[in-house]
Amino acid sequence: MIYPGVDQNDYKASCRISEIRFPRSGSCTKTRLAASVAASGTGRSVEADKVRTCFSEPGTTVLERETMPPPFLAQWDSQRVPRNAWSNLTRGFSADEPLPVWIDCDPGHDDAFALVLAAHNPRLRLLGVSTVDGNGSVENTTLNAARILKAAGVQQVRVYAGAALPLLRRTQPCSRPQTCKDNGSKKAQPRHPEHIHGRSGMELVQSAELWPDACFGHDLLDTEPAVQAMASAIMDEYVRLNPDTCLIRNRTVCTLRSELGKGSRDGPIDAEHSTEQTQTSERRVKIVTCGPLTNIALLVSIYREVIPLIDLVVLGGALFSAGNVSPVAEFNIHHDPEAFHIVTSAGIENILLIPLEVTHTVLAGEQVMDALHRIHSPFSVLLTGLLAYYGERYRHAFGFEAPPLHDPVAVAAVFGATLGKFAIQHHRVDVELHEGTLCHGKVVVDVWGHTGRPRNMYVALAVDTEWFWSEMLAVIKRANEVSPL
Repeated sequence: MIYPGVDQNDYKASCRISEIRFPRSGSCTKTRLAASVAASGTGRSVEADKVRTCFSEPGTTVLERETMPPPFLAQWDSQRVPRNAWSNLTRGFSADEPLPVWIDCDPGHDDAFALVLAAHNPRLRLLGVSTVDGNGSVENTTLNAARILKAAGVQQVRVYAGAALPLLRRTQPCSRPQTCKDNGSKKAQPRHPEHIHGRSGMELVQSAELWPDACFGHDLLDTEPAVQAMASAIMDEYVRLNPDTCLIRNRTVCTLRSELGKGSRDGPIDAEHSTEQTQTSERRVKIVTCGPLTNIALLVSIYREVIPLIDLVVLGGALFSAGNVSPVAEFNIHHDPEAFHIVTSAGIENILLIPLEVTHTVLAGEQVMDALHRIHSPFSVLLTGLLAYYGERYRHAFGFEAPPLHDPVAVAAVFGATLGKFAIQHHRVDVELHEGTLCHGKVVVDVWGHTGRPRNMYVALAVDTEWFWSEMLAVIKRANEVSPL
């Protein structure tokens, strides 16, 4: 297979299967799969042992997960994808000017690290945080976000509770029958992935002994609805960044700001008409979504005028590898696929998708844990505890030796893409909305242009993991200096 975006003459891959016997139907045999990947100039080879081939049905193959790398590693070599500098998110900003960012999240163990990165990286200026139903109920994710920010020494940023349910769906089918049995029969699974993040959405964080008092973090909570607060912050920041800005639909941004409470009820804008709606400055507000896109779908539907004022980074999707909530779908998109469809059809010029192929290479292994232990403070102990819980759950569910830190990779992309730390391509991306199918919630990227539809999204295919961890550990040290724990 030649990977998308890699020149055929640059990279040649071949796979061969050896010593495979084909027994009669109904029997099993131990076989050996030798897969070699020949890369020009490297001669690297990858060998996978102990593949169990069962022929209860002809042609059925079952892999022994405990002796195999996770499927994405067997199929995807992200380090072979060339990096490229992509400056769309930083256009209009000087090199030393922090980028304004709003985080929409569903904490979530990995969301905790995303919040720390957004709050303490000098290249970013965190405007606010909204929460959504996802890894836990919106009540839990809101409290989790406030407590993590407070523990990281954040004083001024406010946390706003958002959507409590997906736009259309109320329950999800049980994707893990072994965890959803009641007296031997299957039952509907809760919407939240408790087998990964625990009942609270961020297990350990709600343990009373971690906090100085029971109300720790409550002073960061705000009662304003999340979508309205987000729209208000975007308008205010846009005016600050662009005081001499042009008109939007013959009305100034200041006029729109005064009319914010009324909203705009005309529905989302078609992508093909988005370039006609305004002549905007390139200095836009960045939104990073670390959870389902329910809040953002409401934002672009109610407050259409913010669409040309924002750039969007989305954590979600499994493009060429296995999903983490179904055979092909990633959790954030699968949880509310209609929201993803609305957002990607709204006409936002710059949308950057960070899929599992990228985040599954950012593993918090022994070196990361050792670095956190060396900091040796209450705050680092908190983060170590979160990683330990998360890592054990991930190991049990997916066979990972170390947990992937999904969400902070999306935050890092806001400033890292322009530094050439990501491999980014422009493609057509859609989502399967038909419920009840195997591909429900699957993000589909049209690499070769088969559909003939216009490209609507930028897609990350790789990240410089060493650079990411250096940035992540640096902000943890900064947060540790101001943490009240």
